[in-house]
Amino acid sequence: MTVRLQSEVIVPATVTGNPRLGDGCVRVRSFPMDADRTFRVTVRGRFHELSERSRAYLESARAEHDIFVSAYTPEGSLTYDDRIDFFNLRYECRADDADAAGVESLEEAERFLTTMKFGYRDLRVDVVDLSAMWDDAARRRSPS
Repeated sequence: MTVRLQSEVIVPATVTGNPRLGDGCVRVRSFPMDADRTFRVTVRGRFHELSERSRAYLESARAEHDIFVSAYTPEGSLTYDDRIDFFNLRYECRADDADAAGVESLEEAERFLTTMKFGYRDLRVDVVDLSAMWDDAARRRSPS
């Protein structure tokens, strides 16, 4: 099977709030262009042994990571609680199945957390197949 990948895109860090590259930009992940389904993936976990620098960054960036400004995006969206204990990373990705979407998003979350030097533990992944939701809605609307 041949999988065609969208090329990586580099965008200013102010757009995404994701891990910064040396030039103040971030890497937006690639995803298979031929994948049939769209998934929303939430990776949940807890911060673990944060350095003072990491904690200070999270405290100063709290407004940027508020639940009400978060979204499911290909590059991911980080939210966390006021105590800086629990966090969510939200991804929207295209994949052939839920398992592939979950694995891809978990790997991306681990890369993000490691790049930002955020210690973490207890990662859990929840996957919702948006395509299946539309399939189900179409079935309910169609006459039997």
